[in-house]
Amino acid sequence: MRLRKIMILILFSIIYSIGCITQPITFASSTSHSSYKINRYSKPIPIEQLKIGGVGIGDSLDYVKSIYGEPSIVGKKVKNYLYEGITYDVSYGDSFLLKVLIESDGTENIVNINSTANNGLAMPCGIKVGSPIGDMYKKFGMPWRTNFKKDGTYSYAYRTDYTTKILFTTNKDHLITRIDIIGME
Repeated sequence: MRLRKIMILILFSIIYSIGCITQPITFASSTSHSSYKINRYSKPIPIEQLKIGGVGIGDSLDYVKSIYGEPSIVGKKVKNYLYEGITYDVSYGDSFLLKVLIESDGTENIVNINSTANNGLAMPCGIKVGSPIGDMYKKFGMPWRTNFKKDGTYSYAYRTDYTTKILFTTNKDHLITRIDIIGME
């Protein structure tokens, strides 16, 4: 009798697992105003595409300054437990923000990048804030994770072969309003 119960549980687990593999997972919470979908079969974005305006994760702040000059705003240095070090934000104008990590050897490297306006800064493939969402789909396919908010905005997360992620946010008109390249998640 016990063996029969174990076999039924195993069979149920297999059937459930097959169902989970073939269907995207949707998470919705009654307390949340959003829903999530995960696409396990999304292709990773190539690492060479993870730049905005020629700046990528791991680039030194000195390299960024050689392109754009001194930042318009330099934020306060704070302990960042995620990156296990001291970080601070720098911005160029009001729409290009970089998070800088001070490494143990004193070098300052970029760990997060975001663009929040159609400031002319684009990814190597040409996608930028203001691009239609169709450009994202054409270039990168289906996202790894999608978040829909009740206000009509969407966020689309793509993964890479590394810990870096990229997040596109769109408005109700299906235009990209924000691009975030996140060094860690």
